[in-house]
Amino acid sequence: MWIAATIILMQAAAGAPEATEARPAPAAVAKAVERAQQRFERIRRISLPVTDRQRPPECDATIGMYCYWYDATDVLPTPREHQRVAAARSELLSTLDSLAPLAPEDSLLLALRVMYRIDAADTAGAVRVAATDCAAAAWWCAAVLGYARHVAGDFSGAAVAFDSATAAMDSTQRCAWADVAPLLPSRARGRVRRLPCETRAQAAERVWWLADPLLSDGANDFRTEMLARRTAALVGDRGIATYDLRWNRDAEEMLLRYGWPIWWSRERPPQLSTMANRVIVGHERVPSFAFPPRDRLLADTAAIPETEDWRAGERLPITRYAPAWARSWREIPVQLARFRRGDSLLVVAAFAVAHDTLMRSPSARLAVSAAPGAPSFVSPAVSAHEGALTLTLPSIPPARIALAGVEIMDTTTHAVARHRTGLQPLADGELVVSDVLLHAAGASGVADGEATLDDVLAHALPSNTIRRGKVGIYWEAYCQALREPFTVALALERTDRSWVSRAASRVGLADASSTIHIQWTDTPRPGRQCAARSMTLDTSDLGEGSYDLRIEVRTERGAAATAMRRVTLTR
Repeated sequence: MWIAATIILMQAAAGAPEATEARPAPAAVAKAVERAQQRFERIRRISLPVTDRQRPPECDATIGMYCYWYDATDVLPTPREHQRVAAARSELLSTLDSLAPLAPEDSLLLALRVMYRIDAADTAGAVRVAATDCAAAAWWCAAVLGYARHVAGDFSGAAVAFDSATAAMDSTQRCAWADVAPLLPSRARGRVRRLPCETRAQAAERVWWLADPLLSDGANDFRTEMLARRTAALVGDRGIATYDLRWNRDAEEMLLRYGWPIWWSRERPPQLSTMANRVIVGHERVPSFAFPPRDRLLADTAAIPETEDWRAGERLPITRYAPAWARSWREIPVQLARFRRGDSLLVVAAFAVAHDTLMRSPSARLAVSAAPGAPSFVSPAVSAHEGALTLTLPSIPPARIALAGVEIMDTTTHAVARHRTGLQPLADGELVVSDVLLHAAGASGVADGEATLDDVLAHALPSNTIRRGKVGIYWEAYCQALREPFTVALALERTDRSWVSRAASRVGLADASSTIHIQWTDTPRPGRQCAARSMTLDTSDLGEGSYDLRIEVRTERGAAATAMRRVTLTR
C-alpha cells in the first residue's frame, strides 16, 4: 500500500501525464511522508545496537516518563549504525525529495529533509535544502536555515537566520520563542514566565549574554544551540521519532534542556523480560557543559558577576551543551586589573596554563562585552602558556557592569580554559586609585618606586594566590589638579579569622604577624596620573590564609580613594 501510493506521487513529481490532470492533495502527500518516515524508523529501531551498559540507580533528572543521566565516558561507536539503516535513510531522503515539489509549502516536509540529512552527517546538504527549497512561512524558512547552519558549525550564519526568523514572527510566536524558562532553575522559571512579552525578550537576551561560551568569538553558539533546539521542538512528534513515543511537554523539555541524541542503542533486557527491544537509550554528545550562571545573576540585573558564578563542570546542571569545538573545559584563576589611560580604560589580565598537559599550543585572548547584544572588545591573541594580555577600551558607563573573560584554546587538542568575571568601571572623581597588580618582586630589574606598568607587566602573577616571601605590588592614582601632598596607607589584613581577632590586631592587642600596615606621604607628579608606584612586600612572617590587600590614598582636604584585592597566601 505504501509502495503504490509513493509511486503515484513520484510519477506526478517527475512530470508524468497524471500530474497535469490532478495534483495530489496535501493530505495525500502528508500521508506518504508519514509512511516513509515510519518505515525508516522501524528499520532503525530493530537495528539498534544492544548495549550491556545499564542505567544508574538514580537519574540525574526525571522529567515525566524520561530518565536522564550524564555519562562523560560514553563514546560514539564505530560504526555508528548498521549499514541497513544508512541504506534505509538514503531511500527515505530520496522519497522526501521526490515529494517536495508536490508540497513546496509543507513546513514539516522541509524540516524532515533537513533533519534527516543532518542525521546522515550531511550538514552541507542540509544547509543547501534549507536555503534553496523552502516556500513555507518566512519565519519557518529562516528558523530551519538557522538550525542547519548551527549544526554545520556556522554560528554567525545561524545567528543571522534566527534573527530573521524572529523579525518575521507575529507577536505571539515571538513571545513563545523568547521563553528561556526551561533552561533556568525552578525559582527563575516562574519569575521569567510572569514577565510580559516585551520584558521576556530582554530577559532572554541577558541569559544568552551571561551564558555565551566565548566572548572573544563573534557568535554566541549557546544561543544558536538553544534556538536550534527550539526549532526542533516545534516539529514535535513528526520529527525524528526513534523513541517511538508520543510527543508531549516532557519530551519537549528534555530536548530543550539536553539536546537531541547523536546515536541510539537498546538496553539488553533482563532474562524473561517482556520489555525486549523496548527500552531505547539516546546518547548525547560528550563532554557537555553547563554555561548559564548561578541564579543570583539571573534574578538581580544589578548583581556584580563573580568568577564563582560560572561552573561549567557542574555535576547536575539544569541544561547542558556540548560544543563540537571543545573536548575539555576548565575554569582557571586569572589576575585582572584596571588602569586609566586618558579617557580610556586599560584592562590587564595575567594567566598561566603551563601545567595543563592538554594545552600544547595554546592561544589566549582577553575579551570584554559591555552589554547584551553588544560586540565584544577583543585583544590580539597571545600564543603562550603564560603571560599578560592587555586591552584598551572606551570607559564603561558608570551604571553598567561589563563581562570580562580570558579565553585560552588549543585547536589541536580542543582544550579550553576560561576565566570569566564582572568588570566595573573605575570610579570617577577628584581622586581615583587603580587596581593593585601583583608581580614577582625585583624581576623587572627596576628599583622600587621607579618601575612603570610596562616594567612589571611581563612579571605579573597569574592569580591572586601568592607564596610566602617577597611579592611586588604596583598601583596608580589619578587626580584632578591635585598639588598638595597626600597620604598613602597600605594594609594587608587576614580575613579568615573572627572579626574580634582582626580588631585586636589593629590595636596591637593580638598577634601582629597576621597583618602588615604601612603609611607614608607622597608628592603628586604633574598630570592626571599623579602617582604610580611599585613596591615590595615581605610576607615571610605571615601565616597561610586569606588576606585583603588595601591601598588607601587620602588628601589633606579629605578626598579619598581605595583599591582592594583579596589574596591567598600559601607556602
